[in-house]
Amino acid sequence: MDSCVEIRVDDQPPRDRLEYFRHVVADTIATALHSRRPRARYLVGRDARKLATLAQLLPTPGLDAVRRRLFQLPVPDSQL
Repeated sequence: MDSCVEIRVDDQPPRDRLEYFRHVVADTIATALHSRRPRARYLVGRDARKLATLAQLLPTPGLDAVRRRLFQLPVPDSQL
C-alpha cells in the first residue's frame, strides 16, 4: 500500500526565533517521514547535540544539574 505525505513549508524566511525553530522541527519531521529507515530519535536544535554529548559524559545527577541551569528549572525537593 502506497502512502503519500505532502508537507508544505512557507518559502518566507522566519521572522523570529520561535518561527525558525518551527521550521527546523518541520524539516526534521519531513526527513523522518521520507526516510526508508527512520531513526528512533532525532536531535533538533542547536543545543541538542551538546546535551546528547553531555548525557554520554556525565552521570545522571550531573546532567540533571546542567538541565536545571539551562532551562531554569527549580531544584526538586529532597523530601519524599
